[in-house]
Amino acid sequence: MAFLDTIALKIRRRESPVYDMIYRVAKGVNTFNVPDTPVVRKVAQAAYAGQVLVREASERARGVLWAEPLFRSRCETAGHSLYLERVPYIIGDTKIHVGDHVSISGSLSIKSGRFFDNPQLIIGSHTFIGNGCMFTVNRRVQIGEYCNIAGGTTIADSDGHPTEWDRRADHDELSAEEVGDITIGDYVWIGRDVQILKGVTIGDRAIIGAGSVVISDVPADMTAMGSPARLIRNKG
Repeated sequence: MAFLDTIALKIRRRESPVYDMIYRVAKGVNTFNVPDTPVVRKVAQAAYAGQVLVREASERARGVLWAEPLFRSRCETAGHSLYLERVPYIIGDTKIHVGDHVSISGSLSIKSGRFFDNPQLIIGSHTFIGNGCMFTVNRRVQIGEYCNIAGGTTIADSDGHPTEWDRRADHDELSAEEVGDITIGDYVWIGRDVQILKGVTIGDRAIIGAGSVVISDVPADMTAMGSPARLIRNKG
């Protein structure tokens, strides 16, 4: 290795005409591009379209033949025309109910703790869930029909740990009063990277702006945004 390092250093320094020639050739190879001509463009466009087709076909096959059957086996009920790209990561014993025509794009995490038996996650028909969402379900999270939940959204019906430091130090479990069911109505649009915290109800057709932290109820037909989320306008 020392010998090769010495040669590489001589080439970088271009210490002789030979090393200079090697340097120039290597630089030329490193900066070479295929000529951008009409013929090359047409060939490249066809190759690009073929690559996209193969990728999408393989991803769909993985969803149909692998992700969907595995996820269905973990659900209590799952309707028809379920669309998945990856197998959701599920921890705990959440009872999952999924309606018809539900689409889950990319990764989804569903977690439940040890606080209550039979926690329930209900996802209504025609709802879309974006990539990288995480649901924490210790008792009940219900998502309505025709909802759009953008990627990175977190929905959690508890804080995960007690607020008192001494209880956290003793690894105390949460009490029933420290878990609050979450209900999301129909036709709700939730922007990217939203956090919805325990005990929240979001009414039908409401909109939650990207990056918001929702700590209180949002009435139907209202838009909420911010951290903490505040009502900013009525759609009507």
